[in-house]
Amino acid sequence: MKRTGMNSRPLLVVRAEVDSGMLREFLQWNRCVHMPRVLKIPGIIGGYCLRTPDGSSKSITVYVYRDESVIQMAMSSPEAQAARDDWDRWAPHVKDVSVDILATVHPVTFFQLRN
Repeated sequence: MKRTGMNSRPLLVVRAEVDSGMLREFLQWNRCVHMPRVLKIPGIIGGYCLRTPDGSSKSITVYVYRDESVIQMAMSSPEAQAARDDWDRWAPHVKDVSVDILATVHPVTFFQLRN
């Protein structure tokens, strides 16, 4: 069965809490500089930024992979390294950074019981 649609594609989720005084500049950088650079990574086909409903200084950015087969290649590409290097300037202004890859887990049979 072939899965289609954005909902079944793997996601790269980047969360960060940004110093409140730097949030506006960070969000502009993320949207105008960093996202376009990440979207050049082979295998990443889209992305979007989310805001928390409480208006906090948390940033959540989600990128969409084409499929599971491109994740390793994408993460080890020179384009991905360039995108990671972008974050160096923000290190003093962010905390609680997490990067997660979310993908569908297909059932695997570990053992089978029979009567």
